[in-house]
Amino acid sequence: MDRLPLSLLELLQSEMTTHGVLLLQEEATAIPAIGNSDTVYGNKDDLFQKRQLMENKVRVALLLTRSVVNFLPETATEQDALQQLSELRLDDFFVYLDGLASTAANDTARSQTSILLGVDIIAPTSINTMNRKEQRQQEQPLTKMEILGKLLCSVFSLDHSYLHADETNSYAENPSKCLRFTDQNLLSRLVYTETFPMAICRLLSDLLDVNRNSKANSPFESVEDVIQDLEQMISMPSIFLHDPQGLLKSPKLFGHVVHGRKEQIAAIIDVAAQMDQPNGECPRTIEAVFVSGLAGSGKSALVQTVRDYLYRSGWTAVKAKFERSSEHTSRAILMGMFDEIISDLFERGEDTAQRVSKSLLAELGQDGVSQVAHALPSIQLLFDDTSRSRNSSPDTDMGTRLDSAQLSNWQLIYSLTKLLEAVLESDRYIIICDDLQWADQASISFITEILTNIGNLEHICRRCFFVGLYREDEVSDKHPLSIQHSNLEMSNSINTTRINLTSLSKDDVTDMLMTEFRLPRRIVVELAHVIHNKTAGHALFVVELLNSLLRDSSISYSSEQCRYSWDSFRINCIQTGDSVAELIASNISSLSPAFRRKLHILSCFGTQIHSTILEFLESFQNGISSSIDIFIDKGILDRAGPIIMFTHDLIQQTVYESMDLDQQRSLHLDIGQFLCGKSRIDESLVLTGMGQLQLKEQKYIAEKNSALHLVCIACDHFGTAGPDLCSEIQRLNFAEWFLAAGLRTSQRFNFRAARYYYVQGIKFLGDDCWSADLPLCTELHHGAVLASFALGEADDVTQYAEELINHAPFEDTLLSEQIVLRSLTQSGQVEECASRGIQILRRLGVNIPVEPTCESIMNSVVSANIMASQYSVEQILHLCDKSVDESVHSISKSMDAIFGALQAKSSPFLPLVTCEVLKHTLQYGVCEEASTTFASYAMLKVALEGDYAAGRYWSDIVKEIIKKTKASNKQSKKRNFPHLGARLCFLFGIDIWFYCPRELSNTLMKFHQDSMKMGDIDYAMYSLSFACRYNIMSGENLSVALKAVEDRILLTARAFKQKTFMMKPYLLLDCFLLTGLMGKSDHNIECCNIDDLQAEAESARNSRLVFYIFVYKMILGFFQRGNIIEAESFSHSARINPHAKLPELLQIYFTFYRGLISLQVYRQLGGDERLKEGREMMNIMEKWTNNSPVFENKWLLLKAEYLFSCHSGEDSREFYKASINASKKHGYIHELAIAYELMGNYYVAHEYTDDARSCYNKAYVCYKEWGATAVAVKLSAKHILENSSTKKSKHPRSWD
Repeated sequence: MDRLPLSLLELLQSEMTTHGVLLLQEEATAIPAIGNSDTVYGNKDDLFQKRQLMENKVRVALLLTRSVVNFLPETATEQDALQQLSELRLDDFFVYLDGLASTAANDTARSQTSILLGVDIIAPTSINTMNRKEQRQQEQPLTKMEILGKLLCSVFSLDHSYLHADETNSYAENPSKCLRFTDQNLLSRLVYTETFPMAICRLLSDLLDVNRNSKANSPFESVEDVIQDLEQMISMPSIFLHDPQGLLKSPKLFGHVVHGRKEQIAAIIDVAAQMDQPNGECPRTIEAVFVSGLAGSGKSALVQTVRDYLYRSGWTAVKAKFERSSEHTSRAILMGMFDEIISDLFERGEDTAQRVSKSLLAELGQDGVSQVAHALPSIQLLFDDTSRSRNSSPDTDMGTRLDSAQLSNWQLIYSLTKLLEAVLESDRYIIICDDLQWADQASISFITEILTNIGNLEHICRRCFFVGLYREDEVSDKHPLSIQHSNLEMSNSINTTRINLTSLSKDDVTDMLMTEFRLPRRIVVELAHVIHNKTAGHALFVVELLNSLLRDSSISYSSEQCRYSWDSFRINCIQTGDSVAELIASNISSLSPAFRRKLHILSCFGTQIHSTILEFLESFQNGISSSIDIFIDKGILDRAGPIIMFTHDLIQQTVYESMDLDQQRSLHLDIGQFLCGKSRIDESLVLTGMGQLQLKEQKYIAEKNSALHLVCIACDHFGTAGPDLCSEIQRLNFAEWFLAAGLRTSQRFNFRAARYYYVQGIKFLGDDCWSADLPLCTELHHGAVLASFALGEADDVTQYAEELINHAPFEDTLLSEQIVLRSLTQSGQVEECASRGIQILRRLGVNIPVEPTCESIMNSVVSANIMASQYSVEQILHLCDKSVDESVHSISKSMDAIFGALQAKSSPFLPLVTCEVLKHTLQYGVCEEASTTFASYAMLKVALEGDYAAGRYWSDIVKEIIKKTKASNKQSKKRNFPHLGARLCFLFGIDIWFYCPRELSNTLMKFHQDSMKMGDIDYAMYSLSFACRYNIMSGENLSVALKAVEDRILLTARAFKQKTFMMKPYLLLDCFLLTGLMGKSDHNIECCNIDDLQAEAESARNSRLVFYIFVYKMILGFFQRGNIIEAESFSHSARINPHAKLPELLQIYFTFYRGLISLQVYRQLGGDERLKEGREMMNIMEKWTNNSPVFENKWLLLKAEYLFSCHSGEDSREFYKASINASKKHGYIHELAIAYELMGNYYVAHEYTDDARSCYNKAYVCYKEWGATAVAVKLSAKHILENSSTKKSKHPRSWD
């Protein structure tokens, strides 16, 4: 469209106002938003055109008003200017139009043209006033505001029914004549017609109802105010132009809409929008947003707004809200969130639920699903009756609960990760955790681990969005949340964003009042100033103060003014207190005592309560249920499905703290006793009706699962009340309740809650607890030990175990003793674990000598061999069917608990303990826990006797024992003993002699996954660490191996935050070896100083770690060429280490490199002892090769080197070639490189220069492919470049 002038009258009479989109110049960029008007207005043409017409007219009115402001000539008098202006009509003004691109609405039948209004509006320089003189003489003079109002009436009166068409064709004259000189308020007249939006009615009224009648409610003070009103209509049309007038006539409360947080809301939504970007356009990580602020700053309301927006965009939201002073409920609250996820699956259809159930069954198996069902009962709904029949009821046996405690946390993390993985395949989830500052450390770590696991799954990580909320003033640098947040920021799989909410500004409060009251800024700005000064912009304070003013009618609706009205001066004089807490307390104190009593009861349950519990409490406090609606109307409570909640934590806190401490404790005690009277502790206590909740209601429940049990609810109240108010009989009875609550929550794997209940039970028994009730006190201490162990809190394990051991009979302490042994191993106190375990075995009747002399060890081994030889495989398996005494189980479990410690310390007691326990087992019966004993015996056959066939024979027996006991447990529906220790024995001590490292690495990774499924993080991390080391030894690319080591170090740092992980130094050693071979220093893990690590290991008498350090130094010295003599010294130091004789993978490579180093140094310096040592290593390797061909290339290379050293030239060359071929066959590229290099040395010594250069070139290529850049560079510098000009040696052999 070409630029052309058009009068405003012509513009308004044209179809452009209804079929086009008129824009101001500053709105040119807003065309897409206007083009999408159908999304707001709907597809009804009539409604759309009416609303579009109104918006277009407002834009014309704004343009007209801006022009009138500057229309007065500078030389004209005010009176002359007003006289001239009063004669203007719309056809005196002309506007320039710029045609813009056509935009199509959602309705393709309606096409719109966006038109840009030019800034130049021109009135004719000479106005024809002849025809208007007579009218001007008859009318009274108009003010500037009236003149502007007259013009704007002309804009908005077009085609409106209340104008009289027979008067004249001047639309400007009718409003002023018909409306100004009536007795009725112009605003009321306009509103009565129901033709104009309320904002337009108020605009015209405040412009025209002035002067002698002075009926305007809030007359304009300047034209700038008029411009501001019109600009607000344009910027917020849904509020000022398209909002039903009747909306403002009903009472309302503030707080339902978030104000002053547009930037923060947009930031979170932008993060979610980035997650929808196509693959490759954004990092493949999970997004986590943390929103912080003071209490009452509006965090929850902000995230709820985001949640609603994302829900409309196809996201599914689940939420967990933690409770103040109730850390022990944190785990159950999290499980409630996963209940919501399962509930949502069924709402999405049976096909979705079946898909997820099949995925879980494939990943976890029936046993895994059954175990997870103890912690998350709702997961059973995904499976049919057959699938969930096995192990559907939690174990109550204390020994079985030990296994559950050991495996629960990480098993649950693994299982719930798999649940989320299956769910996220088809759906997008936003996970919201509110009030994280009140979550316990275990739950925060739990969340972190699941997020990290999901973040590592690239195919689904962008479908999970986490939002965490916390109070910044309650989270210090040492708070668990701060620590975990730092870990997340360092993670490569999680991208974090921080958002902090500050106080609302004065403009924010003004916008709130404008939006809620649908009033222009000029009317509400004074009230906003008063409110902001009183509240300092604290969001909740602002809301509560405004609601308080509404309730006491300080702000009320005026029918005459058609809006809410107030006296700002009067409000400024009201005493409101200095904080929101004081204001809330004041409002609460105004309630009647009966209402306050009901609120006090509700506040004792925390921020929320289930409606069924509320109905149950009706007999405790009459009328409490019927009062809920009253509290909701007052803004104190709110309702979400079956959950009744306080509208804000601060309100609940203020209500609760309005009671003094004695009142609080007394009320808690009364509630607990009331619940006691309604239930029994000898059965599963679920409130009537709550067990039959419809599944769809579960999505509203973010409440603790344990709250479904009256026992746990009652105990929560008893715990808060404390024992001081109770009689001796009451304390004893309540202690039994605490025991029952502990048992229930431990069955659900909620060990934080379980420990809370056990410890509270001990407190209620008092200082003389052991004499009060010995069996009850024993059970409570057992439970406290077990729960503390499950939480990884070693100090508490020791504390409660020592109390138990000092007071209870020995046979009643065995379970706690086993827990202590496992706890000591986990915390790295392996020597103390071994010593304590041996003492326990002696007390159980196992004959273990005081000192492990060579004679005592040999006698024990011989006697064990004699006894074992008397049993066939069938006879041993038959012993598994024999009913055994509990002491047999205790002995085998103790052996299983200390085996790792004995092996880690290379303790000479290991063969003694193994043989004596084996004899006891064969004599008194084989239980499933005996698998570790038999596996250890198989290792000893290899380590002490070098009998690899016997080792394999006994390992096969162990596998048959495991198979048999599993079958038996399946038939009896018992939980399987994990047998992880025995399986790890095979991989570390038996299978290494028969399988190549690469195969073992794959097996270890499978073992790692099995361990994670079972939740045994110790074995899982051991296997993961060894899998990494086995890969290194198998010739894995060093860059890939280094990345794996770095990941393992970070993973173990997360997994073992509060205890020492024994494998971490070994991972650091792997890093030391890899970076040395690669010549790399810019890696992600800061390696420790190897000499400092050695000093620490020697100080701690950790012979195993010392052995590893010397071997790694020896290997690195071998590859660094110039350090071959130093490598030999490291070899000697490792050789005298007691761990050098234990069978494990490193012993194989120690033997290999030790032989190569001895023979190379022999050729340089001579020494028959070196040649002898080389021959011994070669013979050992030959023996291993006879067992398995996986060692073939190593033996062949040692043989070649030995023959080379003995001057058997031709023979040695053939063995070099054979070693090269064997290395290729097994895929050992690193050992292929070594063989080529050593063969090159052979050719150099025999003056075959070209052959030598060829071998060195091949070695160089292999080293580079392996990733050993530093080794390749040194090889190139020493041989390839030098040998290019090498002359023939005068001697047949050159050892230099």
